[in-house]
Amino acid sequence: MQKLARHVGTNETKLSQAFRTVFGMTIFEYIRARRMEEGQRLLRAGKLSVTEIAFEVGYDYSCNFSVAYKRHFGITPKEERATARR
Repeated sequence: MQKLARHVGTNETKLSQAFRTVFGMTIFEYIRARRMEEGQRLLRAGKLSVTEIAFEVGYDYSCNFSVAYKRHFGITPKEERATARR
């Protein structure tokens, strides 16, 4: 985050505060939400396995992705895929 702050000409604290004011969440929450949305898109497309999707969105382990996905959307990746196939 330090590089990003420097790139936009501010410090980390000011960047974090401004980001929260504009988006209503921290930078890390925003990134996690975008990762989950991309994971959802890939699950619905149905071309990759859950493990491949986990790697694609930046998780080293599919179980960590599955836990984060359920926490974010309230259903598991497998349930998402089953719903998308209907």
